[in-house]
Amino acid sequence: MKEEVNRLGTLTLRNVRQAVINIRQRKLPDNFFVIKHSAFAFSSPLDIKQLVESIQYVIGNSNNGLIIFIDTLARAMGSFEENDNNDMGKVIAASESISKSLDCAVSLIAHPGKDTTKGLRGGSSLLGGLETTIEVNKDPVSKLRTWKLVKQKEGDDGIEGSFNLQVVKMGEDEDGDDITSAVVVHEEKPHDAIDMQPESENVANARQSFDGALLRFGYIDSDGDLYITTDNWADWEASNNRHLKDTTCRQYVTQKKRYPTYLSDYIKPKNGGYIIANQDKATGMKLLMNARLSVQ
Repeated sequence: MKEEVNRLGTLTLRNVRQAVINIRQRKLPDNFFVIKHSAFAFSSPLDIKQLVESIQYVIGNSNNGLIIFIDTLARAMGSFEENDNNDMGKVIAASESISKSLDCAVSLIAHPGKDTTKGLRGGSSLLGGLETTIEVNKDPVSKLRTWKLVKQKEGDDGIEGSFNLQVVKMGEDEDGDDITSAVVVHEEKPHDAIDMQPESENVANARQSFDGALLRFGYIDSDGDLYITTDNWADWEASNNRHLKDTTCRQYVTQKKRYPTYLSDYIKPKNGGYIIANQDKATGMKLLMNARLSVQ
């Protein structure tokens, strides 16, 4: 294997291969490479040229099924501004240039903005220029990860699935502490969740906020209802959305056009707070709360 690659960095699979052998007892394919270099920038034509040359140097003509992952887009912007549509257009153009030069797919790993309901962070031209967009989320209660095909330029979108990450031990460091990584484990959603209509982003965000606050601050009141005060919910929202002011978080959990309306079929107001209206869901949340208390 050719490990020394031009000026861009080193392509190596030594550490990654050993990790996979330890986890799955399988050898990583010889055509999997990691570029250990953090200074790549879309704003630098030289970096783009060197990236293409480096990959061509290693793979030669064996580029069948090649896909390049750039993780993360924000770190690879260089002097470009994420919120500048002109700069983001140049990123898309550079990605297309790499794709055409190597006859490959280019995958950009990006994060959502502060308001997760608005999707990808950065200029709107990013989403417009992408051919495929896959969104990955994690439920704060069940910890189940889900993926959804949000955009497919020449095909059907809306396809989704779920998975979990399993922590595995790969060895020990010089101090005897465990060195761990994670592997993907396929896991289906509960059957009743599969049959339900998909939640909108607003409903999903509101429900996740409520469930997280309930598990942290909720209790069973004298009527046997699972209850939380608006103050506790607002405190939870503020601690998990640090970019929002406390007053804004309080508005989120009290104003009818916000979380209460989004969750109208899930919660109902009671004594300056809220309870879960759906008894089946309330039973499930009580079980989770009992499990949390038993761990504590």
